[in-house]
Amino acid sequence: MKSRFALMLAIVVVAVTSHLTRADDQKPKDKDASKDNISAKLEGTWEVVKATDEVAVGAIVVFKKDGKFTFTVKIDGQEFKVDGTYKIEEGKLHTTANVGGQEESDVDTFKKLTDDEMELENKEGKITVLKRKKA
Repeated sequence: MKSRFALMLAIVVVAVTSHLTRADDQKPKDKDASKDNISAKLEGTWEVVKATDEVAVGAIVVFKKDGKFTFTVKIDGQEFKVDGTYKIEEGKLHTTANVGGQEESDVDTFKKLTDDEMELENKEGKITVLKRKKA
């Protein structure tokens, strides 16, 4: 069971990172404006549509204005939910979540972030693509 939680946490990090990371040449000069812009685009419900880890595809990530997120994924027909916090620093997404009784943290880089699509790159260079879910 612990390995499932570790896998789920890894998926959460990848998903969150894909939303917040931007290419270096796209970073605005005003860091506060960049942070506010990223936060505004990030808030809402996103679905993982492409990931190196196939189990992550279909997962739902909800980013809230208060710096909290919820990651929900189905594994072998069972739904798992992880709550955590996020912050944006220097155009990167920093996430922390309690998985299986252990606090796990990660940092992802935005490769693309629009109103409808997000691409995140993790430390290993793996890309996760998310699309905004319409209400």
